[in-house]
Amino acid sequence: MNICDAEVSESIRQWLRMPTFDASPWEDEELLLLLQTMFLEFDLCSKFAIDINILRNFLYEAYKNYNDVPFHNFRHCFCVTQMVCI
Repeated sequence: MNICDAEVSESIRQWLRMPTFDASPWEDEELLLLLQTMFLEFDLCSKFAIDINILRNFLYEAYKNYNDVPFHNFRHCFCVTQMVCI
C-alpha cells in the first residue's frame, strides 16, 4: 500500500472538516491519503521539519499495526483523528 501524491479536491477537504464526514465508503488507501491531507492542512510537516516520506511511513506503520478487530481498528483511528481535526 502506498500513499500517493494525489490531489484531494477542495470539496473533499471541506467535507473532511465537517462532523458529518462519513469514512465508511472510503478504501483504506484513500483514508491514508486523507490522514496525510489533515497533517498537511495543519502544516505539521513544516512546523516540525518532518519529511513527507517520513510522515507517509509513520501513517502506513500505524495503519499496518492496527489490529483487525470490530471496533478499535484503523477506521476508528481515522474517525477519531478526523473529529479532532475539525
